[in-house]
Amino acid sequence: MRVPKPSFGGAALTLLELDLYVLDLCAIGEALACALFSACLERATDPVARVYFGNLLRDEVHHARLGWHYLEWRAPAWTKVERQAVSDFAGHAVMQMEPRFARGREATTKAAKKGADALGVLDSRAQMDAVVAVTEDEIVPALDALGLGASHAWKQREHV
Repeated sequence: MRVPKPSFGGAALTLLELDLYVLDLCAIGEALACALFSACLERATDPVARVYFGNLLRDEVHHARLGWHYLEWRAPAWTKVERQAVSDFAGHAVMQMEPRFARGREATTKAAKKGADALGVLDSRAQMDAVVAVTEDEIVPALDALGLGASHAWKQREHV
């Protein structure tokens, strides 16, 4: 199932389309953004980069919270069909997490690596570590708490 694109000026989204949109972009997407910006902040030694990532992180955390609060509010009203659709979508998203976000930015020289580290640029290993950690520690448990069974999908995921 694809995430619907909101239409401003066209037909309104159905509640199910809105649920999928919020799940993908706000809840999962912003949780991932928080994890990646946090990893960048931890790695960065450049003072400007640290301020930049700190500001981004402080902004994104509110978007993630909005997504999870919306889903927590909406879940009790889901019909069986809606719950299954959201569960299927969440399961697919979790199973694709690693291949979708596996690639960081690799430095090609020692000097480039030093500069990239100072700026908080994540190589593929650091990026994957952040993605797996937030998925296991936050995203899957939150989806499971909504009754979506994401831990089952996570066990069946594609490893990179």
